[in-house]
Amino acid sequence: AGASQLSGYYTDPTPYFKFSPSTDNKAVKGYYVLWSKNTDGDPIEKGKFTKKPEFKAPKLARTGVYYLLISAVDKAGNSSDMVYATYQYWQQ
Repeated sequence: AGASQLSGYYTDPTPYFKFSPSTDNKAVKGYYVLWSKNTDGDPIEKGKFTKKPEFKAPKLARTGVYYLLISAVDKAGNSSDMVYATYQYWQQ
């Protein structure tokens, strides 16, 4: 993400994620992504669809822990199990 890290926290208020494509990439239609304060959400039901394996978060206003929830979807409509990335932000 190009951000500096402070004791386990990142200081970049506009995180950018680029993740590895699904291992079954030949049939992948895209990804549902959800930016959240917890891991309880469902990216397919509440997230946004993207064809590219990347995501730019909205500018963060507060120190805290954020999660990027991701589910891949293939051309037949099958979805992967949800995975997530953690982003701990420290506002300077």
